[in-house]
Amino acid sequence: MNSTWQAATVFDLQTGEMSRLPVSGLKAPGSGEGDEWQATTMSPRLLRFNDIQLATDPGPNARIAVFDSATSTTARHEWRVEGRVETQPLVSPDGTKALAFYRSSGSENPRLSILNLVTGTLVKQGSLLDGETILDNPVTWLPDGRYAYLVENRLIVSSPDSSTETEVARFTALPSNRTSNWTGYVSGQSSLVASPDGTRIAFSWVEKRGNGFDKHVWVAGVDGTGLRRLTKVPDETDPLTFRFVSPGWSPDGQWVVAHLDMSATQTAPVFPPSPYDDIPPPQTVSGTTGCGNSQIVIFSVGADREAISWPTLDATHGVRVKEADGKAAWLTSCSPVSWLP
Repeated sequence: MNSTWQAATVFDLQTGEMSRLPVSGLKAPGSGEGDEWQATTMSPRLLRFNDIQLATDPGPNARIAVFDSATSTTARHEWRVEGRVETQPLVSPDGTKALAFYRSSGSENPRLSILNLVTGTLVKQGSLLDGETILDNPVTWLPDGRYAYLVENRLIVSSPDSSTETEVARFTALPSNRTSNWTGYVSGQSSLVASPDGTRIAFSWVEKRGNGFDKHVWVAGVDGTGLRRLTKVPDETDPLTFRFVSPGWSPDGQWVVAHLDMSATQTAPVFPPSPYDDIPPPQTVSGTTGCGNSQIVIFSVGADREAISWPTLDATHGVRVKEADGKAAWLTSCSPVSWLP
């Protein structure tokens, strides 16, 4: 399993030991953020990404480097992309291309784009998500070199050399993911990933609960069958928001990993009944959490709304690793993770 984003570390699930990935040494002035890493079970490549603005840069830019997943010591290719890469680039199964929502210099809106990882050139741009606000990464590669993305509750498939966007499934049983009027659907709020054999997808999905919105992980066939939610909050009355994000598949397609994002301080409104006011004054409860409570959790692909034991670290769904001092610890992170092939 490979951690992504800032925690550039590889964990061996058999031994629980860890090793570091090579860092670029680049980070924005005054920022603690640095390298972002991406890997999939389909690809022989690792992709290191920096979307930062340095004082020496003439304009917004991204830096991308590609490594072999087996060695991960020296970059095969490395270059700068002018403009803004709005989502983490996703490396293709053959390791030659990357998918990302990219906004070129002077452009107002990001568009789904395909980059050539050997030359750094733009291969294709545009999708049915043009003009949408993209909050997550609702796109994934398929093992045959095509790619799929979610538009509301519809699964669309295309390929780098095709101008056709084909709807292959519509998930009518999904609950509304709107955060205003509770009905209908909106695009761009999900992260999507295909299974290694390309027959299933896992994706995050916003859902209303009480006065707030959780984010859960669902699985389904790419043909629309077998839709099922894997995750569940430990307590339906908890006023805090639970966000299971950035799902990823195991190489055998039997497990789905997710990151429980409970970082930062959350404040949830509570509206107790009041005998004196027509509209009761809002009260709030706050919970200060952090990376130590943001656990990496793994669910069987056959799971059905399985709850975890937060804030107690979950021994059933968690991953235990060896720290540098040799002691065992449950894997928590401010960042998501993905499996290596």
